[in-house]
Amino acid sequence: MKTILSLVLILASTATYAELQPISNEEMSAEVGQATGIIASLDFRLNADKTGTVLPLCTSASTRTECRIAISLANRGTDNVDKNWLVFKGISGRIYVPKITLDAATVNYGTGPVAAMVFGFGGSANPIQINNWVIDNVGVEIDNGTSPGYMKDTGSSTGTNTTAAYTSANANSGFMGVQISGPSNTANLAINGTLKVFSCPPTHPSCS
Repeated sequence: MKTILSLVLILASTATYAELQPISNEEMSAEVGQATGIIASLDFRLNADKTGTVLPLCTSASTRTECRIAISLANRGTDNVDKNWLVFKGISGRIYVPKITLDAATVNYGTGPVAAMVFGFGGSANPIQINNWVIDNVGVEIDNGTSPGYMKDTGSSTGTNTTAAYTSANANSGFMGVQISGPSNTANLAINGTLKVFSCPPTHPSCS
């Protein structure tokens, strides 16, 4: 048992000192044409199930404020006093990318061919699917000393809106909303072509 344990410790110690060595563009270019590549899919859901249907968390009057993204820029008020927030309210939906490919290639750039990574999408045969992507509303909200602005529903930066549309128990009030496809429909986005990412030669004006 002690012999086996010693062997494991030696192997672990050896692995600890293994290092990744950088390779040049020329060495990477030599690998192009090999039978390598990666194919993957992406299923992104935000406050929604696999069909894009919004979760009850975002429709309940007591929890709907949990489904938000808020941005506060520098010099826009003081924390917990009058900080300004740009609040994206009632965000939910699903984006499914059935096929993403990653491969290697070269591009003619600068003084000659340069090794590059090539990203591709499924094209018209495998379109990106957008299931009921919704932002109920966008609003500017302000901290008031007792509650953070990103949890509020005033509907304006001054909080003077008192109409039924802004005070409804289930409303995410604001000044703009967006919905891509309906609850039972899917918007398809077909992207053809590829995106190549490569290093910039030091001699090129954009890299100096």
